[in-house]
Amino acid sequence: MGTRQITRLTIAACVVGIAFAAVGSSVDAKGRKPADVFKTSIILAESPFPPRFASDAEMIKYVNRVDQKEFWAEKDGGDWVLFYMAFLEQPLERRGYVVQFFDVTDPDAPLYVTETTSWPARSGVRISAGEYSLSGTLFKPDKKYLMLFSRSTEEAALAEAVFVLRGFDPAAAGRREAKRREVKEKADSERKKKNSKATWTPPDW
Repeated sequence: MGTRQITRLTIAACVVGIAFAAVGSSVDAKGRKPADVFKTSIILAESPFPPRFASDAEMIKYVNRVDQKEFWAEKDGGDWVLFYMAFLEQPLERRGYVVQFFDVTDPDAPLYVTETTSWPARSGVRISAGEYSLSGTLFKPDKKYLMLFSRSTEEAALAEAVFVLRGFDPAAAGRREAKRREVKEKADSERKKKNSKATWTPPDW
């Protein structure tokens, strides 16, 4: 782990911008598209996002409710699972996008942690979603991290999030598993109602 230039904003501006977006999105959402409400933000949750919503208003309400800035380890010694939605200003292209993580516990000395490539399910939309498992060998509890979603490491970030990792806590683990079961049961129930065969369709965000 070492230093690497962050290509969009100073760390302080990133943190302030994320906080402002999270507050503003829940206030001025009526009649707007989710990608406009949350644009340039990455929304993080501890359980999967539903593949479909009945309306834009329902999606905005759901995203505001599950948006999380603090995550507890899946087990002793680390490993954290994050589900994300990146909301962009411009439609996605048919290409890979770079996702970077920085340790910003000390905002004056950000540390590069790791990066990976995200391949959106489809192009032409402004929302990319997925899941990441953060290894305890790279990520540590009680640290603050910055997540950037970009076209490349040399270009400005398209969306970003700041979050904190915590150690394992049995009570938090119980709440998390109950929430994941609830999401899974609801998704299974909706699939049965539609009586879908083996046909997979991408999310309609």
